[in-house]
Amino acid sequence: MACTVAILATLDTKGEEARYVLENIAERGHRSLVIDCGVLGKPSLEPSISREEVAKAAEAELEGVIGLGDEGKSIELMAKGAAIISSGLSVEGKIDGIMALGGSMGTALGLSAMKGLPLGLPKLMVSTVGFSPYITPDSLSIDMIMMQSPVDMWGLDPITKRTLGYAAMAITAMAERYQKQHKSIRITEKPLIGITTLGTAACTYVSYIKPLLEKRDYDVAVFHVPEVESLGSRALTQLVEEDFVAAVLDLAQPDVLTQICHGIASPRTRRLDVAGEKGLPLVIAPGASHFFFWPGPASTIPERYKDRPVHQHNPLVTGLKASDKEMVAMGRLMAQKANKARGPVAVVIPKRGFSELDRPEAVFYHPEGDRLLAEEVKKTVQSQVKVIEVDAHINDPSFSEEVLGVLDEMMTSSAARCSQS
Repeated sequence: MACTVAILATLDTKGEEARYVLENIAERGHRSLVIDCGVLGKPSLEPSISREEVAKAAEAELEGVIGLGDEGKSIELMAKGAAIISSGLSVEGKIDGIMALGGSMGTALGLSAMKGLPLGLPKLMVSTVGFSPYITPDSLSIDMIMMQSPVDMWGLDPITKRTLGYAAMAITAMAERYQKQHKSIRITEKPLIGITTLGTAACTYVSYIKPLLEKRDYDVAVFHVPEVESLGSRALTQLVEEDFVAAVLDLAQPDVLTQICHGIASPRTRRLDVAGEKGLPLVIAPGASHFFFWPGPASTIPERYKDRPVHQHNPLVTGLKASDKEMVAMGRLMAQKANKARGPVAVVIPKRGFSELDRPEAVFYHPEGDRLLAEEVKKTVQSQVKVIEVDAHINDPSFSEEVLGVLDEMMTSSAARCSQS
C-alpha cells in the first residue's frame, strides 16, 4: 500500500529541490503531499497545500504576512501555520511521515512543524545548518532525524541530488515501516514503565531492575537524563503527557541538579510535575544527584568552580561536585515535586551513595552532602509522601529490590482503585 509523505519547503526558493524529492518518492511507489511555506517569490512547483492556506492556518492572510516587512515575524507565522496543518494531517491519518528541507529559514519551519507531532511518526529534516550552534536541543522533536546537507541548496547539483535522493529513500523506508506498525506504537500490550538514569559509569541499577520488571510483564523504557533539557527527559515527559506510561521510576535527576548548580532558581525540567499531575505511580530517588555537568573539558571550567572536585568523563563533558548548599536545595526540590503528585508517590534514598562516583575513595564521595539532601527531603515532604531510607548504595541489588517492592504496592493499589471506579 502506498504511503504519503508530507514535504515541507519554501517553494519560491527550494521548489527545484522539493520536486526532486517528490520524484524520488514517486519512484518508490509512494505519494507526496507538498506544503508550501514560502512568502514572497512565486512557487516553482504546484503545492498540495498552498502558502495562502498555511498563512490562514496561523489566522493570518498572506498579504498581511508580506506586509509585515519583517522576515523574522513572517517566518514565525508561517511556521505556526505549518505546525497546525502538519498536526492535523497526522491526527487525521493522512500522512505516514514528514520531511522538510532548507537553510536556516526552512529548518526553523521544519523543526516547528515536527516538534508537535506524535512519537513514532517518521520525521526527517534535511538542513544546511543541521549541526550548527543555531540548533538547540529544545528546538528538536524527541525522535526526529537530522540530515546535514554538505552544500547549500541553490538548485540541483550532483551533491545535492545524492543527498536528497538518500533522504527520499530514508523517509519512504521509515514511512513504510510506520504504516505497518504504527498502531502497535500507539497501543502497547503491556504497561510501560519509564526509568531515568545516567550512564553506566555512574548508575548501574537499570541492569538489575529492567529484567525484573520485564518478568513482571511490563515493558520498560530507559531515559538518559544527563543535561539540562535533555532529549531523554523531554521524551519521558511527552510520553507521560500522551498517556504511554503507566508508572515512572525517576531514580536519577542530574539534569535538575545541574540547573540548581548553574544558578537557575526554577529548574525547567517538568517530567516529575507531569507524572504527578497525571496521578501515575511515581518513585523518586537521588541517583547521580550529587554532581553536575560542565559542557566541555576540565580546562574550560570557569573560575567560580575551580575549587570543586572534578571528574572528566570524556572530552565532551566534565563532572563537578555539588556543594552542601546545593545538595540541600536539591533535596528540597525533590520533596516539593513529590508533594504535588496526585497519585501514589515515594522517595527512596540510598544511604551509602548516589552513584559509582559516590563510593569510598571515589572522587565525589561526600556522605555529609548526601545526608543533608536526605534530611531536607524528610523535612519538606508532606504526610502523603512515603520516604524510605535504604542502608545500601544506589547500585546495590537491595536498593533495586526496595524500589520494586514500592512499585509493586503502588501498581496493586492503582489496579484496585481502577476496578472499583
